[in-house]
Amino acid sequence: MIRKMHTNRVAPMVERGYREGTKFQWVRETTINAIEAGATKIEFGVEWQAVKTKGVYRRMIADNGKGMSSEELQEFFNCFGGGGKPIGGEHENYGIGAKTALLPWNHHCVVVISWVDGQPAMIRIMRDKTTGEYGLHIFETEDDEGNESREAVVEPYNDLEHGVDWREVKRSWIDQHGTVIVLLGNHPADDTFRGDLFRDEDGTKDIAQYLNHRLWDLKDRVQISAVEFLTTNKANWPQSEPASKRGQAGVIVRSVRGTKHYIANATLF
Repeated sequence: MIRKMHTNRVAPMVERGYREGTKFQWVRETTINAIEAGATKIEFGVEWQAVKTKGVYRRMIADNGKGMSSEELQEFFNCFGGGGKPIGGEHENYGIGAKTALLPWNHHCVVVISWVDGQPAMIRIMRDKTTGEYGLHIFETEDDEGNESREAVVEPYNDLEHGVDWREVKRSWIDQHGTVIVLLGNHPADDTFRGDLFRDEDGTKDIAQYLNHRLWDLKDRVQISAVEFLTTNKANWPQSEPASKRGQAGVIVRSVRGTKHYIANATLF
């Protein structure tokens, strides 16, 4: 594989959008994108394969929305402002976008795998070390007859470099349609599970708490959860996915219900 980029000279706009964003902006943007894609389930989890093979804890975001085809992945993720969404109000999409919220602290790459009618397509969005521009990684591929080609979108494969078989990241509750995003940080060994450390996101219950403050009423139309550790000390993190995530192994799944739920039930979150 070679690391050439297909890009539209968007680095200044991406960086500016990031500066104008706030703490956990990436959480909000990916959540709203999934909801707008019709997802009924969204999970902020851990990519456990790299934990076992590399000792790296990467944040994985999965949803069962409508997914994106190969063409849609290239169009949306390779263009700044792709999708044509308007800048909304407090309870709508800010318009800053997942790209501007994610890429400035994931220079090495953001992997996106999406399924439409059961067919997977994968891209890697990254920052070119020479030009500083963001764009799609170009894969060098070879078919069964030995013909070489260069593609921006490929089928998921066993990635020895990063210790992940991308064919295995699909969640069991994603059927024919859905999307999985895995954050690989600025360096392959970054523990992106901790969040954007430039914005002091290294908490133990911050994602669920953030969304519960930002989303008013989910109306039972979508189930959102966040897998989180009970400590920020990596030495105490589990070295493989625990069978139970109720706190016994230092891992817990926190649910997002929205502000209205907690006001109605008069509980603190």
